[in-house]
Amino acid sequence: MQAEAPSALAPDASSGLTGWSGTKFSFLVAAPRGGNAWREESSGLELVPDGWRNLTPVFSIGHDWQSGRLTYGAHLSYAPTAHLAYPQDADFINCADCTTEVGDVVTLSARLGLDAGKFLLFADAGRARGTVVATNLFGLLTYADTSLSGWTIGIGAERQLGDGVSLTVRYDHVDLGTLPLPDYLPTGSTKVELDRMQAGLSVRW
Repeated sequence: MQAEAPSALAPDASSGLTGWSGTKFSFLVAAPRGGNAWREESSGLELVPDGWRNLTPVFSIGHDWQSGRLTYGAHLSYAPTAHLAYPQDADFINCADCTTEVGDVVTLSARLGLDAGKFLLFADAGRARGTVVATNLFGLLTYADTSLSGWTIGIGAERQLGDGVSLTVRYDHVDLGTLPLPDYLPTGSTKVELDRMQAGLSVRW
């Protein structure tokens, strides 16, 4: 009897493929990169940027399908804790303890990956939304408290640790656009974008 040939779409044990399809939940911790500044658009004057602060948990759930070595899927993530930045006084423009706060960041991304045996390499891109609060005078004046929508793009890798469990690291960029701050200055604004280095565990079933 002739043996049935393996399907080209199914992972082949002899090729080192581990299989990365299924529903996945991840718990990651994000460290922010980049910074934030306020500026006056009409003159080009800008406060001294301050780096984003605060680690935040990131919870995500998604589903991946696998075809040969290629994986594809969609993932939804939520980061509840706010990142903070404190732009500082500069020549000819100042602020009494200006604070920019970005929290409740939600992303919905499409993902493509490459199965490399015990490793999965991936890239994703999609939409992002977050709540941005801008305050002055030690928090006594609120110039903005609103939701902004934008985009995100990221890369990452997973390393299989055991049945359905993997170590995940990823780096993404979140751009929520420009927020007008007319109560600070007539043409005041701030560009809200940050990078996040994330690491944690994922469970797939």
